[in-house]
Amino acid sequence: MSAATVRAIVAAVALVAAMAPRADAQRLSAGAGYAFAEYAEQGASLRFAGDGIAGHAAIGWRRFDLLASAARLAFEPEAAGESFDLVQMDVRVRARLTRVASAEVGFLQRDVTPLHAAQSVGTLRIGALAAFPLAPGSDVTVRGAWLAGSAFSGGGAAPFAMEVGLNASYAPWSERVRITGDLEFQRFDRRTSTAGGRLDAPIQSTMARIGVTVVR
Repeated sequence: MSAATVRAIVAAVALVAAMAPRADAQRLSAGAGYAFAEYAEQGASLRFAGDGIAGHAAIGWRRFDLLASAARLAFEPEAAGESFDLVQMDVRVRARLTRVASAEVGFLQRDVTPLHAAQSVGTLRIGALAAFPLAPGSDVTVRGAWLAGSAFSGGGAAPFAMEVGLNASYAPWSERVRITGDLEFQRFDRRTSTAGGRLDAPIQSTMARIGVTVVR
């Protein structure tokens, strides 16, 4: 998925959120912020650090939410390796099961430029989360997910892949304007085949986002 496609999807979701008619059970939100991350391949042999911009939009109706987010970051190697740009797109459909617990499915698409500098990946997400209200407009959410059917630009497969995350929102002035923070860790136990046999080539990343969200 190209960066232009990612921008088009995010813009479309934001436009739908802005134009959607108001209903009693409907929830609309959009936000933007700053992201910084660490990325590693082959254990600790290839390590990178990067930062950039991030944005998200969400539409909710009754027990269901559609969420889309995107981030564009520039990475620099901490030792060996080549600089690269990364565009990450996440789309999730979330269903609230209880007052606290929800289930979600979706996909993640991560594109790297230049392609050989790191691994682009596409994967499905199947997970659950628990949200704990603290005050009106403020809460803490913990989540976990299995990342299934991962496809990598350099080939190989990940028999095991997972994601864990922590999100917090705080409404210091109004319930409609919230300061948000999100921390996300992902690991892919990627394996590839070589002439000498199987090669373990794990990938892991940590991304933090800080921003502002407006809720309608």
